[in-house]
Amino acid sequence: MATYKEFESYVRENLKVIERPGDPEGFLVLRFALPDDRSHVVLVAPRDSADSPFGETAIIMAPIGEMTAKQTDSALRYCAKMMYGLVKIDATIFVQTTLLLDNIDENEINLPMFSLAFNADLIEQEILGEDL
Repeated sequence: MATYKEFESYVRENLKVIERPGDPEGFLVLRFALPDDRSHVVLVAPRDSADSPFGETAIIMAPIGEMTAKQTDSALRYCAKMMYGLVKIDATIFVQTTLLLDNIDENEINLPMFSLAFNADLIEQEILGEDL
């Protein structure tokens, strides 16, 4: 796989995409089933290749929710052990990572997306104590 369009096509064919009219082109919302009858949403968007020295990339994010400063510190410590960062958009904290698309294979798509959803859900449960 080399382009975001090829990546998007793979995701649409192989993962559970929630279709939402009005979303920007290339923006995807996925729902992942998790243990204990839980699920978590992952958002996917292209990153402008002009902004990346690594070629075409996809940004994947999973919302956690609104957090206090102390809760955010706990989430940062959790993410420090993983391959994720935290991003705040408006009042919502997200777990985020980037996928390099140049020579990506399906394991490098499926596993990181599921892992991101799983870990965002764990942070949500352990730090916020609720399912948003």
